[in-house]
Amino acid sequence: HRRECYDAFLDREAIKLSIRVDLLGAYLMRSPVEGTVLELTGDAIEQLDGVASRIRTDEGDDLIMVIRDGSLFGARPCRSNFGERVGQGRCCGQRRLARRVDLYLPVNSRVEVELGDHVRAGACVLAKLVHKQSEPPRPTSKQDGDGPTTGLAASA
Repeated sequence: HRRECYDAFLDREAIKLSIRVDLLGAYLMRSPVEGTVLELTGDAIEQLDGVASRIRTDEGDDLIMVIRDGSLFGARPCRSNFGERVGQGRCCGQRRLARRVDLYLPVNSRVEVELGDHVRAGACVLAKLVHKQSEPPRPTSKQDGDGPTTGLAASA
């Protein structure tokens, strides 16, 4: 299930993807992105009926992963220590009988799944994080006509 919503964890507009998990399905959690695990603090975490982890990508995008409906023993979804790096699709924790996983993505993300799609942990792309493209460099004028060029190297 996808919807735009308010992300109280980071005080921002976000896209929320909810994933229903089969009770007897995969037991291990996989990181949806490559990045650094950061600590979540504030009222939203204290009032949460579940557990959550925050991952920041190298490009500065923040993603929140929340386990609801049956998180056993209160373990965070991403068990890595704060400041440690996790790899995309790599095991990072255990879901402990959770029935639903919510992902809060930046609002400019492009969702790649539809309502009702069956997805596999570590194998399916749920969304793509979209970044603003920088303006291309403007050509410089030179007297001799030999401006900078970019070429492709042939492989032998």
